[in-house]
Amino acid sequence: MRVLFVCSANLDRSPTAEALCGALPGVEAKSAGTLATAVRPLDAEIVAWADAIFAMEEKHAAALQERFGCLLQGKAPVVLDVPDVFRRGDPALVDLLRRKLDGRL
Repeated sequence: MRVLFVCSANLDRSPTAEALCGALPGVEAKSAGTLATAVRPLDAEIVAWADAIFAMEEKHAAALQERFGCLLQGKAPVVLDVPDVFRRGDPALVDLLRRKLDGRL
């Protein structure tokens, strides 16, 4: 399964989720950001690559729908409701992501 995680700048939340889930057997994970200045900006290629897409906030899901709606057929982004208050690798973020993703992968 190929999983994409999306946040704003691709600095903290989505790379943490990528590292967490990329270590799971049978899961390939990538991350991207909705901002043009993101470490890895979201593009059509990475959206098309994904089997499942997880957005950290509703605004990220809306950006995906607005920019890449035609590529989302059958894989609507799942909003995890993870606020932008964590640093990359923060144990509290890892714990929250584990709980939010439990049973979804």
